[in-house]
Amino acid sequence: MATTTNYGWTTPDDTALVKDGAAAIRTLGSSVDTTTKALNPETTLGDIAYRSSTANVKTRLGIGTTNQVLTVVGGVPAWATPAGSGNGLTFINKYEPSAVSTQNMNDIFSSTYKYYKIVWSVVMSDAAELQFRLRVSGSDATTNYNISQLQVQSGGTVAGSVETAIGAIPASYGATSGIKSGEMIVFNPFTATKTGINYQHYSENARSGTTGGLHTDATSYTGCSFYPATGTITGEISVYGFNRS
Repeated sequence: MATTTNYGWTTPDDTALVKDGAAAIRTLGSSVDTTTKALNPETTLGDIAYRSSTANVKTRLGIGTTNQVLTVVGGVPAWATPAGSGNGLTFINKYEPSAVSTQNMNDIFSSTYKYYKIVWSVVMSDAAELQFRLRVSGSDATTNYNISQLQVQSGGTVAGSVETAIGAIPASYGATSGIKSGEMIVFNPFTATKTGINYQHYSENARSGTTGGLHTDATSYTGCSFYPATGTITGEISVYGFNRS
């Protein structure tokens, strides 16, 4: 019997006397069904398919994980974590809180990086301080933050303080509304050891400062949160990892 050019489906010859048309249609339909499935192996949201070494058959590649990129390994497509260049910063995620009382940032710390940089610029609805906490498994660590800080207030007044075992680290000082911005380095948050935190901040009321902090619990943290003491925040918070050479 005749066959199709590309997939070899069986069809009646032009001169054939088809005695059982239903059977012929079923045979052809079965061939079409088998071929179509071989060309569409995807089973899950986000899957992609690529041509395998077998003609007219494709291979399923399941979706990768967050921040992975599509690359080639051994001559076939594969998902992989991008290797950074040198010791620069690698963007991890950006958050854009809009009138929220808390901005949680889960699953941003991992074994890929030892150090992280967090940059923020937010608008406070209330005259309140912006607070920062480490978190894991969806919960904030609410005790044992130690800090020492030096700040310059409006009018040129310089003040410093030391606080121990407090419930959060003030990411900006001064009970004022308006814009508050800063940049923070978080040291070894994913390692089950004490986590160091150093940062600089600036508030719209011309109050700026620098702070060194330490969370004294030896815990592996996977994320953090920013929240105002009262009211809401609106703005942008970006997270970067330091590449490990």
